[in-house]
Amino acid sequence: MSHLQDLPEYLIWANGRVLQMLRETAVDDDHRIFAHILAAERVWASTLMDEPRPCPVWPGWTLDECVPLIPDNGARYRQILDARSLDEPVAYRFSTGEAFESSVGRILLHVLAHGAYHRGQIAQDVRRAGGQIIDTDYILFPGSEY
Repeated sequence: MSHLQDLPEYLIWANGRVLQMLRETAVDDDHRIFAHILAAERVWASTLMDEPRPCPVWPGWTLDECVPLIPDNGARYRQILDARSLDEPVAYRFSTGEAFESSVGRILLHVLAHGAYHRGQIAQDVRRAGGQIIDTDYILFPGSEY
């Protein structure tokens, strides 16, 4: 779990690389998936910061509207990691209204896995469209100690 300390910087790095891929290769509808990644990051950060849900998880933002969220989401996760214990419990509700409780660390792992899943979808679409893939694997992240 100590590697979660890299999460804010990794999100900025990986999302910036996806933005570059999408700007270099126009792929139908993948900006929606990218916006979803950023919106989900924002929603989970707001949950961890005990703030109201700031946006829908499928917001329909343009690529240009996504740009400022990349560093802002990273900054929010840095604040969270500086202020909260990974083992600390968090009570929350899904958009369905169902109540849950998870630890800060489990939520952060979810954010990491969720983004990786959707970044992979985008990479496949870029490859199919003949574009150049820019790898976003954590192992390649410059802050990674592996």
